[in-house]
Amino acid sequence: MRRQHAIDDSVLANLMTAMDLVVMERQRNAGSFRILNETPRWLQQLYPDVGSRLDTVQPGKIVPFLENFLIDAECFWDQRTETRLKSGAWSEGTRSDAESHLEATAMIVNGRNLLVIERLGAEFQSQHTVLQRAREHDLKFTKTVKKNERALANVGTQLQKSQAARDDLASMIDHLGLAAIITDMNGTITFISEPARTLLGLGRDGIIGTHWMNVSALEHRAQEALQAMIRQPQHRRTSVEVNVLTSDGKRSWIAIEIRDDPRETQRRMLVLRDVTEIHALRQMLNEKFTFHDLIGKSQPMQTVYQRLKDLAMVDTTVLIEGETGTGKELVAKAIHFSSKRKDHPFLAVNCAGLTDALLGSHLFGHRRGAFTGAIANHQGFFEAASGGTLLLDEIGDMPMTVQTSVLRVLQEKEILRLGDSKPRKVDVRVLAATHQNLNELVASEKFRADLLYRIRVARVHVPALRERREDIPPLVSSFLSQCCAATGKTVENVDPQAMRKLVAYPWPGNVRELRSAIEYSVIHAKTSGICDADLPPEIIESNPPDTTSSDTPLDEKRIVIAALEQTGGNRAAAARSLGIGRATFYRRLSALGIS
Repeated sequence: MRRQHAIDDSVLANLMTAMDLVVMERQRNAGSFRILNETPRWLQQLYPDVGSRLDTVQPGKIVPFLENFLIDAECFWDQRTETRLKSGAWSEGTRSDAESHLEATAMIVNGRNLLVIERLGAEFQSQHTVLQRAREHDLKFTKTVKKNERALANVGTQLQKSQAARDDLASMIDHLGLAAIITDMNGTITFISEPARTLLGLGRDGIIGTHWMNVSALEHRAQEALQAMIRQPQHRRTSVEVNVLTSDGKRSWIAIEIRDDPRETQRRMLVLRDVTEIHALRQMLNEKFTFHDLIGKSQPMQTVYQRLKDLAMVDTTVLIEGETGTGKELVAKAIHFSSKRKDHPFLAVNCAGLTDALLGSHLFGHRRGAFTGAIANHQGFFEAASGGTLLLDEIGDMPMTVQTSVLRVLQEKEILRLGDSKPRKVDVRVLAATHQNLNELVASEKFRADLLYRIRVARVHVPALRERREDIPPLVSSFLSQCCAATGKTVENVDPQAMRKLVAYPWPGNVRELRSAIEYSVIHAKTSGICDADLPPEIIESNPPDTTSSDTPLDEKRIVIAALEQTGGNRAAAARSLGIGRATFYRRLSALGIS
């Protein structure tokens, strides 16, 4: 294949030097592969059994994760029904405990069966959350492009001496969709890939020799951001997202990574990614993984969101149950502000710690002279919340005498002020919240059974934070932004080690305790990121439960085996039937000892 603007061997060599990738070709012997490029140092560190260039290896035996993937890959190469097959990401650790994220791709290039193993970049972990959500919104394509572009920005050094090798590399670039631009020391374009032309809406003529800042209409702010990033050392550069007007009149969001040419640091290699869908996705994710002020993407929270939407459509009494600090009042507000009463008051009264008289006065109001100190007529919460919603928080601590009056209000829709003889009609929706077991209180005669049945027409259980640990990162991100705005400090992230401690901690105080922990950490942070030393002492000193030595539940093994039997041994179909990704399914097979 000959292109109009051919790439010379040295450019190809240095473009591949910037990538962390090993390419193997399938041999006739089952499971055997020949390494085509010089083995990267990282691969030899992870798998010392891998030899140097031209060695014939069996990666399924050297890399345990690939054992299951290669079964599917052999079918893929034999059937030739697709252009490529990806394994999904997995992690490996070295003796120094440094963790690397890898991904394998099986592909057919010019009739040759190739296996490509790539090491994902340092930004993989931070971007993984957004891309995982993208899968849940049927945007798998965005994640694939993002990973592939990152891999192609870091490839190895071989396949450069012959035209056949250049053709193979060009075909791989086409398959993986790299949008790349190479410039000289003056910023003049010396090479631009076809995907880059397509992304920017450019024709085939008049691009080489043009300054790269002039190929699309960039706002002044975007130009300044790119120039500032160029002045940074390469190890401190990050991608810059800019809004561009392409030559065909379309507006797009493009992320630009700027790298130095290994031959000459004044030359630049630019990798472009279309992130327009990701910008749209962020809004979609906010809508799916938040509900009013509630935050969480876990299945328990998704169940709560759906329950709240259902309850917002009716006007019944609701009992909200959950441990202290789980956000029961936020749940009550979400119900109110999703209902037809949202334009009327939402009031909350804590039933704990008040005497019968005080609580009765707060709830129902009183007449002037009803008791000593009642110098004026007073409107209670039931009247003040007219047309809206009243939350009776910690209703389990409500005195028995007040419980009788509340029951009458719920039944008759009217209240009687203290010292008054004429009842008043009220139009208010009542929500109740408690962290106690009301059935036990009824059994011990501390709570009226008839009131329990009246407030428990509908129920919402707010899960404890330890039951939805996957919600901890987005909660941390939200609290971090709020704390920084309140304190004026610039703390942008939480390092991986600290995040692992936050996720592993049992959180007896639930979300309220997590918020306090983030406030503590922001105050004590000495840099722009929270490290584990900045966390509260109880989190630093906590010992997370050891889950590695526990026995695998037999039920899970039976479920996995049943899924395989149902799909006739098709691992991809079995993974889909279980609602998990291919890489996760492979890990389950290894953990459960299923061959």
